[in-house]
Amino acid sequence: MASEAPVVNKQTFYITILIVFIAGFLSGVTFTIFKMGDSSSVVSTPGAQQSPPAGQQAQAILNLEAEVTQNPDNYNAWTQLGHLYFDSDQY
Repeated sequence: MASEAPVVNKQTFYITILIVFIAGFLSGVTFTIFKMGDSSSVVSTPGAQQSPPAGQQAQAILNLEAEVTQNPDNYNAWTQLGHLYFDSDQY
């Protein structure tokens, strides 16, 4: 006598797969929420520099404008000049 293995209905199989995927998704969301909840404080960037006072910014802009006029291939001066223009709202 051969015993037959129980046959799983297709609908039951698909519902089980769906439940497993939903449970996995919810577990991942829950884990992420708890993990992110621990580090909710704002992290400041250590590389951020404070902008110099307005008088120093104006003088630095004038110096950099003179530099790029004399040496237009100085990309570092162009970059610094662009940053100073942006920081002083002259864009």
